[in-house]
Amino acid sequence: MIKSFLLLVLISLFGCNNDDHSNNTSPVLIPYPEGLTTHYITVNSVSRKYLVYRPAGMTSVKAVVMVLHGGGGAGVGVSELGTHPLSVFRTLADQEKFLVVYPEGSSDIQGNPGWNDCRSDDVSGSQGDDITFLKQLNAKLMAELNINSSKMYLTGGSNGAL
Repeated sequence: MIKSFLLLVLISLFGCNNDDHSNNTSPVLIPYPEGLTTHYITVNSVSRKYLVYRPAGMTSVKAVVMVLHGGGGAGVGVSELGTHPLSVFRTLADQEKFLVVYPEGSSDIQGNPGWNDCRSDDVSGSQGDDITFLKQLNAKLMAELNINSSKMYLTGGSNGAL
């Protein structure tokens, strides 16, 4: 199942459409250093955390894959090689040279990060404005990297998949 999903992601990322959809023809410097780095964006007066993984030797942005952690998890947890199934995106990024972004969910009533999945029966879950956070983060990345939405992908597991 995971192999089929990953194959679909790879085909989508690097398959039939090799056109450069950037807004202009000048090269864009990637504003994120190599490796896994932590960043913040303010959304509705709330500072929200996200991590960016840039593979070594990456000189241009082919695509961006956002990976949402599960409830009670963290972006750094799903990025750790060998400890979480979604960490495979770092391995794929190293091979195919794309950015991986790990947004951090907002806190639930126990203080654990999670995603507001809008379930009416989830009274203890996160109540953060995650839709606005993800929209603004997506817009920020598209502007910084000079790419359009056809090069942006989103995946997640458990609460992050909801």
